[in-house]
Order: sequence, then C-alpha cells, then structure tokens
Amino acid sequence: MIETYILQNLAAFAECGTLLKTSEKLHVTQPAITKSFKKLEMQLGIPLFSRTKNTITLNANGKLAVKYARQILSLQTEMESRLIQLSKNAQHFSIGAIAPAPLWQLTELIKKKYDKPQFKTKILDNNKDLLDGLHTGKFDFAILNEFPQTEAFYAKEFFSEHLYVFLPQNHRLAGRTSLHLAELAGETFIMFADLGFWSRIKKDMIPDAKFITQKEMTDLREILSSSTLPGFVTDFSKESHLIPAYATENRVEIPLLDDEVNVTYYIVCPFEFINRLKEITEQS
Repeated sequence: MIETYILQNLAAFAECGTLLKTSEKLHVTQPAITKSFKKLEMQLGIPLFSRTKNTITLNANGKLAVKYARQILSLQTEMESRLIQLSKNAQHFSIGAIAPAPLWQLTELIKKKYDKPQFKTKILDNNKDLLDGLHTGKFDFAILNEFPQTEAFYAKEFFSEHLYVFLPQNHRLAGRTSLHLAELAGETFIMFADLGFWSRIKKDMIPDAKFITQKEMTDLREILSSSTLPGFVTDFSKESHLIPAYATENRVEIPLLDDEVNVTYYIVCPFEFINRLKEITEQS
C-alpha cells in the first residue's frame, strides 16, 4: 500500500523540479524525500526517475505516476472535506471558548435547537489560538472576549460577564463597595480549575497571590460554603441555572473594576455557518 506522504512528495517534486526546492516546500530533508522515492520504486517494481551523479528527473513512468498521485491526493482531499461537512451537518459541534460561561450558554442553546447534538469543546486562554482553530477547521464556532480584528470570519455579540470577589464577611476588605485586582495582593483564593482567560488574568494581575483549584463545580461550592478563604463569582455564575448555586450566607460579593474582568463575548464562525449561528442564537 502506497503511503500518502510518498504521493505528496512525488507531486511536490513534479511541481518544483529539484530535490532542494521540494525539500524547502515540504520542510522535509532531501535524504528523506530520496528515501521515499526509492521505497515507491521498490513497491511498484519499476524505475520512476532518471538519475545522474548530481541530478534526478522523472522518466515516462514517473510522469504517469505523478498524474495518478495527483488524482489520488485530490480524491483524498475531497473525501476528507465531504466527511467533515457530513459530520457538521449531523449535529456535531466543535466549539472553542475563552471562558466556561459562554461555552455553557452556547451549548445550552444548541441543545434547545437540535435533538441530541454531539459536542467537542475546548477552553483556551487566548483569542489567537481560538482564531487559529477556526482557520484550520478545528472549531466550527469560537467564543472570544474581544471583537476579532479580521474579515475572515463572521462575529456576533453574545453577552457580557463581570467578575466579583467573593469574600467572607469578616475579611479586611469586606466593607468595600468595589475593588481592583491589585488590592487583593498576597491573598490565597479558591477557584474553579478550567477557567480559560480568567485564570491567566487573575494570576497576572493579583501580585503574590496563591490559588487552590477545584475541578468539580459542586466541590468548589461546598468548599466555599465552609472555608474562610476568598473566591470569585460572576454575574453569570450567580444567576445562571446551568451551574449549582453558591451559598451566600456569611459572604459578600464585591465588584471588580478592572476592564480586563468586565468583558463582552463574541461568537465567531466561518461565513458559511452564519445561518446556523442565527438559528441557534435567535430562538424565541
């Protein structure tokens, strides 16, 4: 069985004309390309190249092999494209998000629209990686915390989220009506583990802070209800029915004023998914 990479090497060589240019195009060493050609000749049992001391060129057999290699590679690309499209049309959703709340909200809307949808999700801490995921087809939808500065995709405003510090009533800052993250320097916090950009912002903007993380939201709620350590909540986590409610007895919620933690989310997708996105987000 002829491996795909050998056919790719052969087609690239036919296009480039030399091993050096082929190596530069494919980012593969010349010896590796030469080895693949010899392997193909052994599999076929016929020579495909005319070789001299310093050159290698396609012979008549090689030119015919190139023709079929291009057809096979084209069919493979078509197969992959159609299977991906079939998967997308079959209620499969691949979503990347900058934070958990908008991901939870979007998947909930999809569940209302489609019967038994299947999800592949990923939370990342920066918008660049999310946009890269859209470019490569890894994601159908990406949720960013800023409007994308690109015309390659469609973007729709989703909702805003605002961060609060969740303090015990006897905490030294509990009487404040608002705070900045820097004023929480040196504190030890309990928080959810997979928070995307929220984790990075807190660690970057609160000097000398320590963080105890929990992977299960229910466990986090239980620990906060009995602990004297501060935590964090957002207006989404306080009000949403999608996650367990916090126990607010003996604690106060103080809004944080930093721009970085008062954010608006945007759902971003390829233009061919615009109608699909509107169907999901504009349900009555």
